[in-house]
Amino acid sequence: MTSWDIQTDDAFWSCWMPRTAAHPSRRTTSMNFAKHVALLQTLSTRDTTLRAAMRACSFTCLTGTQDESNLRLPSMRLYGAALQEINRALRNHTQMTSDAVLAACRFLAICEIFRPDASTTRFQRADNRQIHLEGMIRIFQLRDVESTAQRLGHSLRGIVRCLAIRIAITQHRPDLLLAGSWHSVLPSTLEDELFEIICRVPSLLQKQDLVSRCAKVHDANDNLDLTIRELIDDSIQVAKAFQEWEHKARVTCCELSGENVQNKNITFLSVSPACGISMLLTANRYWLASLLFSFRTEQTVTLLSELRTGTIVALPSWFNSRHFASSIIRVAPLVFRPEMGLWAVEQAADALGSAMSYFANSGRSTDPELDLLKSLQSSNRLIQLVLGYMSSISVND
Repeated sequence: MTSWDIQTDDAFWSCWMPRTAAHPSRRTTSMNFAKHVALLQTLSTRDTTLRAAMRACSFTCLTGTQDESNLRLPSMRLYGAALQEINRALRNHTQMTSDAVLAACRFLAICEIFRPDASTTRFQRADNRQIHLEGMIRIFQLRDVESTAQRLGHSLRGIVRCLAIRIAITQHRPDLLLAGSWHSVLPSTLEDELFEIICRVPSLLQKQDLVSRCAKVHDANDNLDLTIRELIDDSIQVAKAFQEWEHKARVTCCELSGENVQNKNITFLSVSPACGISMLLTANRYWLASLLFSFRTEQTVTLLSELRTGTIVALPSWFNSRHFASSIIRVAPLVFRPEMGLWAVEQAADALGSAMSYFANSGRSTDPELDLLKSLQSSNRLIQLVLGYMSSISVND
């Protein structure tokens, strides 16, 4: 390695890893972060594809977060070189599903969030990131459960799975979450339990779409009314499963932080930050999935209520998309700190983008969450970049 190579690799780790004070709590994380980093470091020393993607990621992110215009041209060259390496590896049947290629695709997807390339619009960057994300999902679907558990792939599983969740829910595609490699062969964690609930959401949204179309074109009849009521009941049952998961997660957080579980003033939102960044990221995934599911279900219920007066069951008050969007924004100042590293920022980006979209389209200019967002945008470079990119993605894509 040349001295330039060493400096470039060091730049990656300095911007990627959380600093000591913000290191993820190992008590609450569903993946061993230290082991993940060690495996990634070892793999990068012998795999040129992964190393090229890491270098592209570090230069691109430094260019964006520190507004270093002199790094723009080198970052573009490194990105192009990394893309060539990945395409070459994907043509090799022994490499195409490897840990290195999977991790490399992830780092190029991160580049699209932070790339300040004036010649590329945020919509083009969103399309590019979508290509990388769907490529990662496809790679993971081709892997078996055992190999995923034995390699770096297990620690990447939760990250790729989170990305698949957002696409599956927004595009109403249950097929994305059916692969056996998404499920853990290790002891179940809170995150695994959350995933099992989320797996039920895309198919329900598909059915909501179908029933809504039928209700628009068919006159009232008992069979359709019964189908509508059963669908809404099923949706409420999933919402209750989310609520039960939140209660369990709150109890876990109270036990870890030493808070009194019996104190009703202590909520999951208020106690989760005390349990480390990994728990906070899991909470963000919960709020994101709940936001996307409740937002679409509220729309469906409103439409069906207008079309079929008297046949629709009212949704419970706690099944509220505004609450989930508000929770994401209120923890954003804790997640989007420079010392958290891009490891945390990248995982929370989709949640913040969806919450921003929700409030931007709410029509209520007096929402305090909008004021908080404006304040964060004016003072936090990371949030400026993430929201600038995520503004091309809507909660109801």
